[in-house]
Amino acid sequence: MTVVPELERRLASVIRRAGDVRYDDQGKPIWARGEIQRMATEGIIPNVKSAMSTLEKWCDKGWYEFGVALDLGWWTDDAPTELTGSKPKSL
Repeated sequence: MTVVPELERRLASVIRRAGDVRYDDQGKPIWARGEIQRMATEGIIPNVKSAMSTLEKWCDKGWYEFGVALDLGWWTDDAPTELTGSKPKSL
């Protein structure tokens, strides 16, 4: 089983751009943290550390930023559209 492509696909689907908050059916903001926990619970990833390593990799590339917690971050304007699914908003 290849973990990384599924891990990256699912993480990318929940990460947002700064200022673009999405909500679940219960009105709670959607963050990578919840998706990471779901993937670990479902056995899609072996542990939370593998997802955090992916987020760190994206930070190192300048695609992802965070404030107080790595798993509560957002895409930067440099993130590839293949991951973000959208072009950055112009100011």
